[in-house]
Amino acid sequence: MIEWLIYIAVLIFAVAVFYFYIGKIKKESARSTHKIEQAKEAGTFEPISLHPHIDTNTCIRSGACLKACPEHDVIGIVNGRATLVNASLCIGHGACFHACPVEAISLRIGTEKEVLICLISTKTLKPTCREFSLLESLEV
Repeated sequence: MIEWLIYIAVLIFAVAVFYFYIGKIKKESARSTHKIEQAKEAGTFEPISLHPHIDTNTCIRSGACLKACPEHDVIGIVNGRATLVNASLCIGHGACFHACPVEAISLRIGTEKEVLICLISTKTLKPTCREFSLLESLEV
């Protein structure tokens, strides 16, 4: 009889730990999702320079990239995987890239959607900028 009580107590403890762990993951995911929405509203979601690209199929959610990033809100965890939160805050030092134990992070320049090219006039010293889509920039 005492053995059964021990088994039941251990089972209840294991279920409680699992329940709190899942709750923590859901809260962390909701927090990161909220930060992504705020970044999209503020216009800081799209990267402007060197930034991390995360392979979500390789990510094991170790959290090493989050701890390594000195800007803190560049990467977050959503649904158990690392994702970009405020990409424009990244200064491109690559600490997340070096911290990832499974090499799920690579560093990229620019966005997949568009590239901004600026030319500075030598006479007026005023920049003239034009945005190119990825396909346009390949044709030029």
